[in-house]
Amino acid sequence: MKKEKLLFLFISMMSFIGTGQMNLAEGDDSKLGTQLGFFLNVDAPFAPVMPEMSTTGLIGFSLAQRPYFGSPFLIEFKAAWGNYGRDFFGEHNFELNGWLYSADVTYKSGYQKYLLGPKFMLGGDFRAIRGFATPQIGFLRMRSKTSITYYDGVSDWSDQNDDGSEDVWRTPLKSTGWAFGAEIGTEISIQRLFKPDSEKNTYRLLISGSFLRGFKEFSYGDADKLLDPSQLPDDANTAVNYVNISHPQVWEKKYVQVFRSALQMWGINVGVTINI
Repeated sequence: MKKEKLLFLFISMMSFIGTGQMNLAEGDDSKLGTQLGFFLNVDAPFAPVMPEMSTTGLIGFSLAQRPYFGSPFLIEFKAAWGNYGRDFFGEHNFELNGWLYSADVTYKSGYQKYLLGPKFMLGGDFRAIRGFATPQIGFLRMRSKTSITYYDGVSDWSDQNDDGSEDVWRTPLKSTGWAFGAEIGTEISIQRLFKPDSEKNTYRLLISGSFLRGFKEFSYGDADKLLDPSQLPDDANTAVNYVNISHPQVWEKKYVQVFRSALQMWGINVGVTINI
């Protein structure tokens, strides 16, 4: 079956489940309906598939909702952003309207991921320790971004920073596509860690492992491995695997080597969930 059909069936299934409704029994307050989460995520590439990709640290949030009262699972959306490469250069020369300005240049390589899936909970709502498993599908965006802050000594421009500087940026390399994966982990009641007989179950510590794989190949470059023009091979001007990552108005040019491969990553997630 084609990938587009698989995606359509998944979204249709989630929409169908989300329309289901059941009445909550009077006095039954053990059915938690909404879950908000904040987490730290470290994704490491599967080396045989992505040998030139670096480990990425991300921060993110999640929002989950039961499709109906008493459901054994929640529909969960997760979003995370992070960088796997970063380099900073000060005292560059930036040209604007025929004038040269001192500039600070920051190069970043990273990605964002947006995932959706059913979060199946194991055990009752008020158990101190609960397991969960979440098959996921979503959208991934990889990019290398150049941010430049230049200074012209003028302090009365309305679009400048407080120190008389202006910011410009560009994204010379980006790749987007669909991905799928899964997350398996444990939620631990924080209240019951300190008070075992507590009836409260609002805050939980989350620890999990995850897997992510792209439906297609992605293009990416590492800002930690920038090259000067003198380090490029002779055919770099025509080769497709080298990209000038600098802003056109910055004199000191920097290049990044571009790699294209399938996407496959393993992750570790630590965070806190709030049951509402």
